[in-house]
Amino acid sequence: MKVENELSPAGRNWLQAFADDEHIIGCRHAAWIGLGPFLEEDLAFCSIAQDELGHAIALYEFLTDDVDAHALLRAPEDQRSCWLVELPCDDWDQALVRHWLYDRAEQLRWQALADSSVPELALLAARAERDESFHRDHAELFLRRLCEGDQHGRDRIRNTIVDLLPVATALWDPVEGEAD
Repeated sequence: MKVENELSPAGRNWLQAFADDEHIIGCRHAAWIGLGPFLEEDLAFCSIAQDELGHAIALYEFLTDDVDAHALLRAPEDQRSCWLVELPCDDWDQALVRHWLYDRAEQLRWQALADSSVPELALLAARAERDESFHRDHAELFLRRLCEGDQHGRDRIRNTIVDLLPVATALWDPVEGEAD
């Protein structure tokens, strides 16, 4: 369901960046299956990954008729994903903090689409927000457990937030044409 004629070039670029971020964060989360701190967390992260990939597909459907080719076969220079989602995050603290930071920003992105003048985008945002509220609760609960534990856990999370926050702020860099 392409809405190309209903979007400005900047709006199209913004939607592309959001779709690419959803795609990559979904892939990054899925990479943790079997590697999380315990089985329930492996399953939760994989379920979140599946939701994010589904959101990416839904967003790509607004941009193209061939989602698979668009998502998987574009040249690297045509990808619009942010640095935060591209980070490998090889340790669990990094993956969890990235999840928490990304989901906070993602909430604002979905809220922006909920106010879209394109009715189909507003409907997608409402559907996605139902999933996303669970994702945010998941990240918040897990972080709280770590921070309410011993000083070592609090220090690990604080240090990881300090490391990732500068990268996370790039989510707000304007896309091509947005500043015009």
